[in-house]
Amino acid sequence: MFLNMNAMKNIGFFDEGFFLYCEDNEICKRAIKHNYRVTIVKNTKFYHVSGDSCEISEKERRIIHWHRFGWSQLYYTEKVWGLFIAKLKAIRMIFKLPFLCLKYFFKNYKIPNNEYCGLKGSVGYLVGLKAFDKNDNSRG
Repeated sequence: MFLNMNAMKNIGFFDEGFFLYCEDNEICKRAIKHNYRVTIVKNTKFYHVSGDSCEISEKERRIIHWHRFGWSQLYYTEKVWGLFIAKLKAIRMIFKLPFLCLKYFFKNYKIPNNEYCGLKGSVGYLVGLKAFDKNDNSRG
């Protein structure tokens, strides 16, 4: 992501409320709202080798999934569409749980970590948790 410093000073910098995920979408929305042009450069490739540069613990993986599949999506929805829509989306995500359980039960699988942690992130958002706790530790 390449950003113009003058534009950033005008629209504001990244929202520190995000821990991981969706912060780039939100800043692009703000740029468009302030009449800046956002461009996607096609036919350009960057290779991101996820997790190959360092070992990540199961706890860190749960934190990432909590944000990626749950909390950050809802925080982004709140910023763009409003609190009411975000709460409705959180409730919808939570109501998917019984169907997920049935789906994986009949396939003899356990619920994947990303879906389970995303659900926990949705519940956390719905009850008013922030991305960080009072000691500035990321939730998840």
